[in-house]
Amino acid sequence: MKKIFITFDDGPNEFTLKNLETLKSFGAQATFFVCGKNCLKFPQILIKILKEGHSIGNHSFSHSIKSFFNFKNEIEKTNQIIKKIAKVNTKLFRPPYGILPPWLKCYLLKNGYKIILWDLDSKDWKGKISNKIFGNIPSNSILLFHDRPLTSLVLPKILENFQRKGFVFQKI
Repeated sequence: MKKIFITFDDGPNEFTLKNLETLKSFGAQATFFVCGKNCLKFPQILIKILKEGHSIGNHSFSHSIKSFFNFKNEIEKTNQIIKKIAKVNTKLFRPPYGILPPWLKCYLLKNGYKIILWDLDSKDWKGKISNKIFGNIPSNSILLFHDRPLTSLVLPKILENFQRKGFVFQKI
């Protein structure tokens, strides 16, 4: 069985709902790396992600480069928010921008976190989806998307492409 892991960063937000709808129509599971500040703004969407069988990871509180100066607080604050709203503990972590200085990696590993990066960046954050997303992707690849308007519009085409190639979509 060929598997692919679809991941979304920066939510939850209003575009998460459209992505959830699309995932449901394909019977697809995904992992959402959420920001604490957005969980506070959209708590019901955070709960909906879990109710629909997806997994949640921590993506810091503010998604700011400045957060690296106070990374422990950014991570732990977000975990507390997720636990309070969604009643789950997560040990999945994706650093903002994929920046993983040695001291952050050390902290995460020491505290039992599983660091999740990606194999292929859709580049949706640039306002255009990379053509590589439609190419030959190896099984077990982790694809990076964001909860953004463009992604929610193109996601059905992307999932259809992978489904046609025999992939199943799983969460991390």
